[in-house]
Amino acid sequence: MFILIANHDLVIGFFYACQFIDWTYRIFMVDKRLKVGITVAVCYK
Repeated sequence: MFILIANHDLVIGFFYACQFIDWTYRIFMVDKRLKVGITVAVCYK
């Protein structure tokens, strides 16, 4: 399992990597109160 807490651009790259290895992908939270939205993404088998 991989967990990523990052801005949205990094999460998109994480998403493609996760699809490439054919794991399941979930986004848990996007905090838009900050100027840069923080996304928590989880990739698991």
